[in-house]
Amino acid sequence: MTGKGALSTIPKRQTRWMLGIHLLWTALVSGIVLWWRSVLLDQAEKIAALEAASGLGAGTRSLDATYRMLWWESLSAILLLVFLSLVIFWFYWRDSRRTRSIEAFFASVTHELRTPLTSIRLQAESIADSVEGAGDDTQKLISRLLEDTQRLESQVERTLELARVEGGGGVHLQTMDLKHWLARLSSGLSEGYAGRVRLSVEVPEGVQVRADPGALQVILRNLIENSLRHSGRDPVEIRVGASPAVGGRVVLVVGDNGEGFHGDITTLGSLFGRGGRSTGAGVGLYLVRVLTDRMGGRVEFLNASRGFETRLELSEGAA
Repeated sequence: MTGKGALSTIPKRQTRWMLGIHLLWTALVSGIVLWWRSVLLDQAEKIAALEAASGLGAGTRSLDATYRMLWWESLSAILLLVFLSLVIFWFYWRDSRRTRSIEAFFASVTHELRTPLTSIRLQAESIADSVEGAGDDTQKLISRLLEDTQRLESQVERTLELARVEGGGGVHLQTMDLKHWLARLSSGLSEGYAGRVRLSVEVPEGVQVRADPGALQVILRNLIENSLRHSGRDPVEIRVGASPAVGGRVVLVVGDNGEGFHGDITTLGSLFGRGGRSTGAGVGLYLVRVLTDRMGGRVEFLNASRGFETRLELSEGAA
């Protein structure tokens, strides 16, 4: 499934609406001008006929003058409207080009950041290995460096995924054994967060879903980082569970042991939507929602008895 994201479609949709309303307004005003011209011409003809009937002899000259006046005035008004419409359309077109250029620049710069960030992380890991057993202050500095680098890498990956989604990038669905896939992924995720995440997976054997592995990995990473940032726990306990399919649908539940969400939970999943105490950009849960929609699923955010919980409803995979 493909399709543009909200960041791209909403401004374009608003621009089309504005342009359509302006064209409708131009057509309406032009129609009023033409109607006004026809009414005045009709009145001028009646006046000229009355002057001719009364023997004043000025009817023809008066009618000719009225014709010329109305012709030039109506033509000038319509030309002015067309000129203003073209100017406004040019502004629309220029803003659209500028928006596309900014999006392309934004994606390009973000992509260029990946290589140096990866290099910095690898060098930091090498330093951590070479100074193993050093003093506590040195270990804390290296640990902080690794955490900050990991956070920057995650932000860059999230930004690149946002650019891909907004550009209409699709998903590639395939049948996945959920338990085995999560087992392979969970070990790497736990190591990547330097002990700050305790991840438990409880999925029965044989549960299969129809999903995009890359998109599902982005979804889980965003949910884990959302819990790291907002749960108020360190380390944070992440529960990933699922039950056998019902009605051709599998519900994957990702929850934490945090304080839950404080605010209007219905705003979660909207672009740049975030809670009052959030320090994030409001992109992570938006990507969760959009990628789930692209895979033909549905997502629900809620406060559970043990913390914040996300329920992903996905299609069952073919056996």
